[in-house]
Amino acid sequence: MGSHCVKHALSDGSAHFSADCPDHTASCEMCDSLEEALVSWSDKAANMDDEEKSYLLEEAIKHIREWRAHILRSVNQDKARTHILENLSDDVSIVTVHIYIII
Repeated sequence: MGSHCVKHALSDGSAHFSADCPDHTASCEMCDSLEEALVSWSDKAANMDDEEKSYLLEEAIKHIREWRAHILRSVNQDKARTHILENLSDDVSIVTVHIYIII
């Protein structure tokens, strides 16, 4: 459930960036299955003779975990944006700017 609980998943264990959440102890079968598959693939990558294939598999695993973290950060940012918009007083406005950088 850690990847479903924003407070738990975004905590890093330090005093400044941690939050207690009593609900994060439950588990999600789909998330557990994904993590089991990633661990299994990582073990297989470590035992491969072909270094290029091993590297590609490890990179794919890393990208899957990074994508999951990106989605969680997006959910957290959306909650914060919604909270701000819901609590604006009538005499306050907000301007947002989206900047796209093409490299």
